[in-house]
Amino acid sequence: MDIFQIDWIYVDTIIIVLLFIALILMRFFKEISRWRWSSKITQLRKLKIIPSNINLVKTQLEIKKVELIKEQNKSGISVENEVNVIILNTHSTIRKRISKLMIEGLAARGYNVIYLNLRNFPDKKDTHTIKQYQVECKMLLSRIMEFLTHKDYISTQDYYTLLFRESIINHFFFLNNNSNKKLISINPKIHNEHRLTKYQDFYIDANLNDKLRLIFSRFSITFIKNPNIKKLFSLNKNLNTNISPIIIQKSRSSFNNYETILLEKLIYSIDHLQTQYT
Repeated sequence: MDIFQIDWIYVDTIIIVLLFIALILMRFFKEISRWRWSSKITQLRKLKIIPSNINLVKTQLEIKKVELIKEQNKSGISVENEVNVIILNTHSTIRKRISKLMIEGLAARGYNVIYLNLRNFPDKKDTHTIKQYQVECKMLLSRIMEFLTHKDYISTQDYYTLLFRESIINHFFFLNNNSNKKLISINPKIHNEHRLTKYQDFYIDANLNDKLRLIFSRFSITFIKNPNIKKLFSLNKNLNTNISPIIIQKSRSSFNNYETILLEKLIYSIDHLQTQYT
């Protein structure tokens, strides 16, 4: 075959397209793969608790895992702290990876970190279902905190709740509880306006301005801006709320390479809120 008869422009085009696709795939892999899986903090005590030992009332929600992570000194004695942080994970491997780093960082700060893995959240979220799950979540968390207090693992039943990439509607399940001092949500999914109007009463009753703190990444994936930030401002306008978010600039939804900044924002939020209650 005569090489001069080959359409080299066509060949060059194919090569350029393949290189462009490879560049996009490498960029995407970099975003979803994490260079930091653990903070390598060794002075932490992890106590695994069997859910059946807590004597939980049977509900539609299922608790798959309960763990208490605390800082300990060089002698192996747990450091006492009155700040409890409940980290809730409902699914998603990515959330587990992020939450692992946050667990270690918050526990190293001196907080009592309670990690809960919950299942069976409802797909259908009408008014009746939300009220039902509000009661169930409040009851489950109260039982867990009572158990930990009774065992002298913690000294108070008050806590802060931490959620990762949950639907904003799911937040109602945890806000209707006086023991929950604040719900801090990382990259919550905020729905369009027409879906949120029927939940207006819940937004008013939950007193979101006082009970909710939101943290967003500036981007979702690659260079696409996080659409939930714009939806939050629309929510503030239409429901007359004033939720001021924390936005971590240049970060993406995975928070890859921005874990330390995210942890710093969490610690600042909890410490700042703690001074309001003391």
